[in-house]
Amino acid sequence: MGRTVLFLKNKFLIYTKNKTVFHHHIELGLDDSDLNDFISLLHIDIKANEYKKQFLNIISLLKTQFNADSFEAEHYYYNNALKAIKDIAVNNDIRKRTISKDHFLTRIDKKEALFNSWFVQLKGKQKYYKNLRRQYFSNLNISPFERFFLIEVSGEYDKSELKDLIFAISKKWSKISLREANPYCPYLYIHNLSTSELIDLKQELHTEDFCFVDGYDFYGASFCCKSLTKRPDFNNKIRIKFLSQPDQINLVLTELTKTKEIYQFYMTDAFYDNSDFGIKHIKIQIEKLRDIKEII
Repeated sequence: MGRTVLFLKNKFLIYTKNKTVFHHHIELGLDDSDLNDFISLLHIDIKANEYKKQFLNIISLLKTQFNADSFEAEHYYYNNALKAIKDIAVNNDIRKRTISKDHFLTRIDKKEALFNSWFVQLKGKQKYYKNLRRQYFSNLNISPFERFFLIEVSGEYDKSELKDLIFAISKKWSKISLREANPYCPYLYIHNLSTSELIDLKQELHTEDFCFVDGYDFYGASFCCKSLTKRPDFNNKIRIKFLSQPDQINLVLTELTKTKEIYQFYMTDAFYDNSDFGIKHIKIQIEKLRDIKEII
């Protein structure tokens, strides 16, 4: 066994966790020949720039490439680049572990805040969420826009957690006081929630005197955009406007004339797209439902 292979094993591949010794190369099915091949291909530039300087150089290049600001370059394009590299690197087929520059740039050209474990580990989860909150949800003087919160729940969601999130969204993004000249409240669509679950949720909110509308004026009525888009105020105390079906989102957006903003929180893949460039549409990937409260 060559000394370099032994060094690689002892310093990088063999480790102890909870008093148990792990041999990472064995778990990966690698023998000494594989490790020697790896070492022969490995090149370390000891005169390279330090990590922070390399990172800043990359961010600068991304800002130029995509005409982006610092936040976009780091949280969108750099984050997307890490995920693209990760996805490519894990392919067993060596032919699938290559990508052209043009294809790579096209692949990372997405304005979505991904929950990428590599990026979150790099930034720290709390700092990552703090940056998103500062960028999108920290306005001191909130304008009376028409805001849409599109939220995906998993099959194992906690109803009390979902209700707390609804209360939090309503508290921050509603203004219906008597002195408010331009009262407003947000629209809410919950993705992956069954009809029966949505009815149960609305029933609980109604029982707790939480006022909302959903575009249905009476038992058996058809959905009515005008009913859903009516202005909330101190008298009717409407604090949330529920969108019960995904196709209602575009119907309501078409009906509204004021400035519109969409904030989509999804688990795996974005579930809603809008081609209207006049509408601000922020897509944020989350790991758990409770993460949204940390962001907004």
